[in-house]
Amino acid sequence: MPPLAQEAASTNDKRKKTKSRNGCGRCKLKRLKCDETLPGCLQCKKRNVPCPGYEKTLKWSTKYEEPRSSSIDSLDDFIDPALLQDSLSDMDIGNLDPSFESLDGFDHLNTTVLDGLELDVEEVQRPDDLVSSASAELGSPRLSRSLLLDYYRLPSPSTPLDDIESILIQHYFKDVCVLFSSFDSLLNPFRTTIGRLVHDSSSIYYAIQSMAAAHLANTFPNMTAVGIEMHCKACDSLQTELPLVQNGQLNGGRTFLSIILLGLSTCWHESGALGEEFLTTARSMILPKLLSTSEDEELQRQNQFFEESLIYWEMLMGFVTEDAMTFSSGSGLRTRVSKKPTSAARRPDGKIVPHPWTGIAPTVQILFAEVGRLIRRERMLHLSGNVDPRRRQENLLNAATLEEDLLAAEYPMADELADPGDERTSKHDFVVMAEAYRCTGLLELYRVFPSLLRKRLGTDKFTWTDNVEFEFPTPRFETAYEGTDTKLWLDSLAMHILGALETLPSSSGTCCLQPILLVAAASELKFVSSVDYFDIFANDAKVMHARDFADKRLHEYALRLPAKPVRRAIELVKEVWRRLDDGESVFWIDVMIEKGWHTLMG
Repeated sequence: MPPLAQEAASTNDKRKKTKSRNGCGRCKLKRLKCDETLPGCLQCKKRNVPCPGYEKTLKWSTKYEEPRSSSIDSLDDFIDPALLQDSLSDMDIGNLDPSFESLDGFDHLNTTVLDGLELDVEEVQRPDDLVSSASAELGSPRLSRSLLLDYYRLPSPSTPLDDIESILIQHYFKDVCVLFSSFDSLLNPFRTTIGRLVHDSSSIYYAIQSMAAAHLANTFPNMTAVGIEMHCKACDSLQTELPLVQNGQLNGGRTFLSIILLGLSTCWHESGALGEEFLTTARSMILPKLLSTSEDEELQRQNQFFEESLIYWEMLMGFVTEDAMTFSSGSGLRTRVSKKPTSAARRPDGKIVPHPWTGIAPTVQILFAEVGRLIRRERMLHLSGNVDPRRRQENLLNAATLEEDLLAAEYPMADELADPGDERTSKHDFVVMAEAYRCTGLLELYRVFPSLLRKRLGTDKFTWTDNVEFEFPTPRFETAYEGTDTKLWLDSLAMHILGALETLPSSSGTCCLQPILLVAAASELKFVSSVDYFDIFANDAKVMHARDFADKRLHEYALRLPAKPVRRAIELVKEVWRRLDDGESVFWIDVMIEKGWHTLMG
């Protein structure tokens, strides 16, 4: 069109523009004064909501309409899959801590930023802006369509599969990877490493979608089926990859990462599904690395990440299944933990970089894993009526050495830690979590093996070591009060643990590590009698406060984390409390076994 004609047409268009007398639909509904600016009014802009526009509702015309596909048939305008794919590949991790550089590509991928990408890393880390800006351009869905679909109870037109996958991938990077780690920043490998590998590994591609769908099922139950479907696709892809890894055709790093994602999220789809088959595969892959003596520094850092991930996984599984791998022969007695300090992941300045799951205390977590495995084995003997004295004595001796190791365990302080780069998770949070895990390990040992506590406290020669931050009155052994005092002592330790967790804000990234601690400690909270011996440490008011905190925190996490495992944990704690209040002497693992309420609490 010639310039003059264009100008004339533009002038005519301007003359034809009319304004609605009553403003946009939202302003009319709220009875607000609308300035009717285009493309959206200022009232809607101030409230950060999409403006529905100014179409006249009384003037209908189908005279010039031509059939065309509805915008609801495709979400490409809302989330461009190509744009999303670029954004996930555009993660500049050049500033990553050296201790995590080896995770940036498990198959010796090129770590340079790919050419032709336009999004910066902030857009990848926080996709909220991408969504909100796209939403603002589109405006809200047509109200009349939604009303009639609801009235007739008709299903909305289905979303193309490509769009669902794009939305799930975006949700993983927006919300899920944040919850899958105790901190979220460029140091979070479940953001940066997955961002690099997601389009190079079909098992990872489908695994993160299954995790995203399971998390969305908290709000949209129909996403449950999508999550299971994606989980199955990821498993199929994994089965294809494993022979290639075994033959040396494929580097095992990315496959191990897929196994971690799938194994620890299996219970997100069905709370009782523990993913034992994934743990078995992970063990078989990690064993050669444990026995190798590679001097390659990058490979050592990569292996350390996977080893600590497996420590956390074994810890969660130890409390809920008897499936335990051991290479010891002969005696069933455990060996003491080495006293020499472990080499933590460190920055060039010597600061320790926390692991997403074991934090700063992998030694404490592996001891806690041993505690879980041991007390479950002991309770199974008790429930089955097995009185094998040899096995009972063996368990008691192992419990005694575990107690010694937990009391002697050390971990770094906050000033020795690198900043994880997440404002939600402070360095002090990791110190609190390390101590909470250690105290919970002791609580479980003293609960299942009360003779340990009697031996530890029943001598004038004993004083708590400098490493222990709690001290309660010694039970009155050899008196009629011994049983009651011992229960009150355990009550006091449980409240000490919950008090430590209460110092952490519920927004802390460590929320993903807390459920097992909340369940174990809360399950010991029994109302006390009118005995005043322990009143300053344990009384009914304090027990009620501790119960309220544990219940509130678990319910918060059921809304924030994938809900099914946390809801099962809540159900378990409530049942334990009910029985305690009825006068039963009950242990949470006994109830879990009886009810079949096994799940991974992390």
